[in-house]
Amino acid sequence: MHFKNAVLTVLVALSVSAVNAITNASLAANEIAVSGRYEYRTDAQSLEMLGDMPCFYPGPESAKLLPRTAGVKRLAWFCFKNKEESKKLLNIPEQIKGKNCGISGQAVLKVANYVSYNGEGDGVDTAVLVAVTEKSAPRKLACK
Repeated sequence: MHFKNAVLTVLVALSVSAVNAITNASLAANEIAVSGRYEYRTDAQSLEMLGDMPCFYPGPESAKLLPRTAGVKRLAWFCFKNKEESKKLLNIPEQIKGKNCGISGQAVLKVANYVSYNGEGDGVDTAVLVAVTEKSAPRKLACK
């Protein structure tokens, strides 16, 4: 009986390890390295439209790497689904001080799970921020 339990425990541990390895491999397989401008806006209109998510505006070469729906003509930009983690990775402060409505900076980063918005009306492409490899010091954004 003890032998069966030990074997079962080993099999369960191996199964969990295999699932984790497959998940990590598939996440890494769909990672995209992009460079461009990140932005986090705190004005009421941006918060209403974007839901408090930092966003990214890739440069022209990086924009070509994004898996977008054929025929989509709108600008290539996206927001990060993992908003709290992306704020930490980009060093976005909890409070934007002064008469400013956000921050912006340049960055090179890796994203995964890119989802192109294909619906009608307002919507935004999204991705998960995986890593930031380079970033400039943030600059404050003036209110519009």
